[in-house]
Amino acid sequence: MSLQTSDRPHWPITILSSISAIFNMIIPMAMARLLSPDEVGGFRIFFLYLSLVPFLSCTWGVVNGIYYWVGQGKKSLNLIQNAWNLLLLGAFVLSVILPILGIGVERYFPGVMPTLPAHTALFCLAVFPTLLTNFYDFTLIALGRIWQGSFFNLSFEVLRTAALLGVTYWTRNLVSLILVHIGISYLRVLVSLALGYSQGIYRLHLNATRVREIFKYAAPVSFAAAFDVLMSSSDRLLLAESISPSDYSLYVIGCLSIPPLLILEQSINKTLIPQLSQSLLDGNITKAISLYRKAVEDLLGIYIPATAGLVVFAKPIIHLLFTSTYSESAHFLRIFAFSYLLFGIPYDSLARATGDGHWILRNRIIFGLFSLATVWILCHRFGALGALSGSLAAQLLIRIYGFYDTCRRLNASPGELFPTFMVLKFSSLALCLSVLSLASHSIFHSDFGWFLIAGGTFGVVYLSVIYGPLLRLPSWITKLRPARGFLSKFARES
Repeated sequence: MSLQTSDRPHWPITILSSISAIFNMIIPMAMARLLSPDEVGGFRIFFLYLSLVPFLSCTWGVVNGIYYWVGQGKKSLNLIQNAWNLLLLGAFVLSVILPILGIGVERYFPGVMPTLPAHTALFCLAVFPTLLTNFYDFTLIALGRIWQGSFFNLSFEVLRTAALLGVTYWTRNLVSLILVHIGISYLRVLVSLALGYSQGIYRLHLNATRVREIFKYAAPVSFAAAFDVLMSSSDRLLLAESISPSDYSLYVIGCLSIPPLLILEQSINKTLIPQLSQSLLDGNITKAISLYRKAVEDLLGIYIPATAGLVVFAKPIIHLLFTSTYSESAHFLRIFAFSYLLFGIPYDSLARATGDGHWILRNRIIFGLFSLATVWILCHRFGALGALSGSLAAQLLIRIYGFYDTCRRLNASPGELFPTFMVLKFSSLALCLSVLSLASHSIFHSDFGWFLIAGGTFGVVYLSVIYGPLLRLPSWITKLRPARGFLSKFARES
């Protein structure tokens, strides 16, 4: 089983993952209406630490390496099978160690609802499925079974969302919410085990040669991911320990995670990296340059108007999603919106495609430590806004550095990799629509009406201008063209 060499679109991943993400966005919206800000903040802090487990346990490189190993020809399936066994072993070991070190968990995670000791046990129980949950669908997507992998992920995300919504409404109890999440996570792992074994993806064996190959790539990437957490989450980690849960809830709601936008970047990278790997393996540098440039264009074509829309409509968005209780979050959202713009530059795709884990490790360490220091200084001096600004500054620097390093590696100029004309087109249109939207605010009697009409018009006009010409007419319309020509001829002859 090897990588398919044909171009594989990222849209199936984006579309199906976005559907599940829309369901997931309902959860914080419901919690904002049914739970207090303190409870919302406590819930967010618990899942903040749980989401960091794959990175801080240094196992993320094993999962991340799937997209590199599928490009390794005949040995790709054997590499994936050995990677699964290593991940399974790591999950077991960590699940055994954490309960034994329960006192240490309480010490290093004091913000995880310390008044309820049961949460430490729940955290340890949730670790095992957290490490394994995405391996199966990631493998399917990397092997070219894009629809199958994306649909598997969608099914369980919808199930999880529905269950959490029901428990939130009927119990309004955080322990019940966590238990439901854990139960569905274990169910997902069991189903993926059954399907993966029947498809030949999972086999219980370890090969010393393959294990060394896996460690050669995964070890530096895993350590790099741990430092990447310092860069991407240092603001939340520091604020979780320095402000109250209610203030923390205001901050994280302002740092609005819009899953479809995040999924777009992940989806494009999931298809870009294997194709880059294959192109470089074939010595086709021209195709590699074209693939990277197209990825940047696809990303910025969505992220530029998204950033503009979040800045312009920050207040009504917060009110609509989370009620006026969280009005202050709009200030954070206007700044945080620019983080999505930075996602438009894939900074480590080439390193991952070539298996250069040392490059990833070195730069994640450097920029991770820089981010931690910057956020710590600005957080203590300017509070939450300072922490957010420091985090954005670190992300900007690594994106710029990664882009120019990609130019150097591919022996290409910045103009060859960056679609300047299209970016100017996206930016000009987004800027004009933003100005018109702000100018129309006084016409409306409410922010909600303004957002509904002006925001909707913004989106429709932008998408129509940028992507409308790319849409193909349905086949039944094109079939009418000969009839239309016949009628015109008949009219002339008459």
